[in-house]
Amino acid sequence: MDAKSELMKCRTMKKWLTAATLCIFFIAPALAKETLTLGIFAYRPKPIMEATYQPLAKYLDRRLPDTNIRLRILTQEEMEHALQQGELDLLFTNPSHFVLLRHQNKLTGAIATLVRLEKNQPVDSLGGVIFTTRHHQKIEKLSDVKGHTLAVPGMKFLGGYQTQAFELLQAGIRLPNDMSAVSVVGSHDEVVNAVLAGKADVGFVRTSIIESMVSEGKITPSDLKIINQQSFSHFPFLVSTHLYPEWAFAALPYVNKKTVRELAVALLEIEPDSPVAKAADIYGFTAPGDYLPVENLARALRLPPFEKAPAFTPKDAWARWSLQLSAGAIAIGIILALSILLLLANRRIKQQEKAGRMHLAALGEGVFGITLEGQCTFINPAALSMLGYAEHEIIGQNPHALFHHHHPDGEIYPAEDCPVIQTVKDGVVRHVDDWFTNKDGRTFPVSVVATPLENRGVQVGAVIAFQDISERKNLEEKLNALATTDVLTGLPNRRHFFSRMSEELARMRRLDVYVASLLMLDLDHFKRINDSYGHATGDAALKHFAALMQKDLRETDLVGRLGGEEFAILMPGASLDDAVARAERLRKLIESDHFHHEGMDIQYTVSIGLTQLTRHDTDPDVPLARADNALFRAKEKRNCVAT
Repeated sequence: MDAKSELMKCRTMKKWLTAATLCIFFIAPALAKETLTLGIFAYRPKPIMEATYQPLAKYLDRRLPDTNIRLRILTQEEMEHALQQGELDLLFTNPSHFVLLRHQNKLTGAIATLVRLEKNQPVDSLGGVIFTTRHHQKIEKLSDVKGHTLAVPGMKFLGGYQTQAFELLQAGIRLPNDMSAVSVVGSHDEVVNAVLAGKADVGFVRTSIIESMVSEGKITPSDLKIINQQSFSHFPFLVSTHLYPEWAFAALPYVNKKTVRELAVALLEIEPDSPVAKAADIYGFTAPGDYLPVENLARALRLPPFEKAPAFTPKDAWARWSLQLSAGAIAIGIILALSILLLLANRRIKQQEKAGRMHLAALGEGVFGITLEGQCTFINPAALSMLGYAEHEIIGQNPHALFHHHHPDGEIYPAEDCPVIQTVKDGVVRHVDDWFTNKDGRTFPVSVVATPLENRGVQVGAVIAFQDISERKNLEEKLNALATTDVLTGLPNRRHFFSRMSEELARMRRLDVYVASLLMLDLDHFKRINDSYGHATGDAALKHFAALMQKDLRETDLVGRLGGEEFAILMPGASLDDAVARAERLRKLIESDHFHHEGMDIQYTVSIGLTQLTRHDTDPDVPLARADNALFRAKEKRNCVAT
């Protein structure tokens, strides 16, 4: 019995060891992944926000293989509490809330700014709507709003309260004091319901809310009357205020910088026709917008974090006690002039000189000074490190001739064009981006501030401060490429192509004699390639097609991918007959060509629709619609060209 018991124990231990090994093998990799919690502000009911943005969280989860993204939909108060408790790593909220959180917490700057897709237009701005019912005869303009009852979703909502309050402030109406009552109802939808139910005379909501509720069948446009209605080009919503940048996506500073970069790239690479963009009903994301106007709005309204009254300044003191202060200042001035200043003048000068040398040495940016004749009088260690020179090699020399003599392309930099020398001549402060050349001959981009140096009101030279901005320039180039290039084919994406088309239409309207044509191309039976050979082969076909089109381009032509298997070619200077000939040549080239992929020989054809641009085309959508109709006719026959 003892031997049998020992055998059973051994078998049991073996099973436990096997189970533990399997747990370590399968579970440990998952545990190694970092979990980041993304908080999103619920400006509409939470179930709607959850359904809208869960695909975005899943998309980021896939794009960041070492990271799990967990989504939390929160009110503003809940988000602020979660940040205080350290429960959030990423956040996505409206601009004014972002400005507040940035002051309350240590956040990164905005990683990206939201671009919404509304009425087939990309929209990266928002504003506020002031409205009443169509039956309210006493409210027709901004000044009529005063003294009535008001419903708002919340005081911290940029589009739901603050933009409207700022607009009314310009009209001499201060909120909430100049209203008979202000009701906070919690959501934009409830504001509309409260006004329609007669519980409030006036309502504030952010732009797009009214259109959304109309499309959802909750209201009809004729139910409401818009106060102070504004009109902005390329902005499709009802609006009563100025426009401000859209929502900001930001991270806490402890989030790994590599992860932040990956997040920025993933957000910028969201295309309008991607599943995540369609699920969230957005166009995508763009480079961070300028949130300074939002901060200025908060300062004007004294909203958090600028709610405290300004300090009592010396100017205020002078306005109240000017006579007393004048007498006291004269007395103190005489005493100081006859005693302290005369006794300590030399000592103060020496201390200032010593402090100046210490400050120059401690500065992280490069600083040097020149005389009116252009000779260097001093230079700090940071500047010497960036330029690669010793101090004795620069003092007494002309800095322009020494390290500012050529442009990056090798072209000579004339001294009269140098901003530093211009400041020496006219005494004007200049802030410019420029290029310096170090001792080894390498050029590097710099941000330069040239300031005139004066002695007793007379200019004696200039002080120049500069920073190496190589990293910033590289990041700007990468972000610009990501924002304008299709990842798969390397061609310009839809956004960039539309921008170039707008420029071409503007040029056509300026010039009396100018022609241009537009081709739209679609691979025939592309779905059959995906279904028969797989999506990898389909991607290879798209790249092969892009390469063939580029072989047949002129320098002035622009080819772009609009989405899926649909491409377009803009041909400046080409008449309709020229475009037809080029299109037919391209069609035959593709028909006769084929490509190899994973041992398979694959051939495909293309249908092409084209049109000629006219001076009456107001925006790119007009000629694109004509070309698309022509493409539809071509695809009825397949492998042909139609106009």
